[in-house]
Amino acid sequence: MICDIILSKNDSRYFARIRDWPEVSIEADSRDKAIQGIRMRLTEYLTKKVEIVRVDIPISQKTDNPWLDTFASFKDDPTFDDFLTEIREYRQKADSPGEYPDI
Repeated sequence: MICDIILSKNDSRYFARIRDWPEVSIEADSRDKAIQGIRMRLTEYLTKKVEIVRVDIPISQKTDNPWLDTFASFKDDPTFDDFLTEIREYRQKADSPGEYPDI
């Protein structure tokens, strides 16, 4: 598992916390100790203190939220993978120097 650590220094102390779980934090006297300590704290937190559960929340009515109302609308579209391939190819060309002029 890869996670983001927010690391800061105040005078000679290092403070580390996990971006997605701000309640997991540590203070140490060196950068390396802070990183090692936060790894151990997160491991303990995730294995002994909490349970992560995935749930499916079905939304059966229109919500007026375009993200929710169109979510998974392409799940049964047989051409969607082709569409993603075209996007990927376009982005690769767009990232190539001199391929497309700056807009």
